[in-house]
Amino acid sequence: IPALYDDFTLFGKDLEQSEKNGYPVDLSKVITSAETCALKEDRLIFFGHKDLGCEGLLTEPGTQKIKRNDWSAGEFAFTDVAAAIQLFTSKGIYGTFSLAVSPDLYMQMQRIQHGTGMLEVDRIGKLLKGNIYNTPALGKNKAVLVCADSRYMDLVIGQDMTAAFLESVNMNHNFRILETLLLRIKRKEAIVVFES
Repeated sequence: IPALYDDFTLFGKDLEQSEKNGYPVDLSKVITSAETCALKEDRLIFFGHKDLGCEGLLTEPGTQKIKRNDWSAGEFAFTDVAAAIQLFTSKGIYGTFSLAVSPDLYMQMQRIQHGTGMLEVDRIGKLLKGNIYNTPALGKNKAVLVCADSRYMDLVIGQDMTAAFLESVNMNHNFRILETLLLRIKRKEAIVVFES
């Protein structure tokens, strides 16, 4: 199972000043390290890791593909997602659907749909029971719809995200945020990649 991690240091002088002055310890380095590790997790889930021999949602061979129309115009995002749901149904895939999109596509869905009085993202949200996720790990112009029920795929977690003490050097304390996980795709047809 791949291990993901990011290291950070809490400086002894900062800890001493915090204790001396009665101020809380500045934990912004911890937060940044946890965010970095979470982004690595997203990248592993979406793109896999060739050196470790694991595929991701966008790189797994044999997944379903749909040509993505221009989501900044008309109601193409809605119709593309609806077509993907119909594709799932035609293959006998039922369950909870989730859409992951890159930030640029997410912003393109923030438009009022003509004649509906609704944002396109809200219309899509109704189809997906609110399961729309915007992640910078996808980069640009990428979207994937999955049926993430455990019979189709799951996430094996060997070690959930935790902080571990590494060592003290020159009165500074080094820590590691780490986790181990692996995406298991059990049925490739439960993934629809929107290709540009």
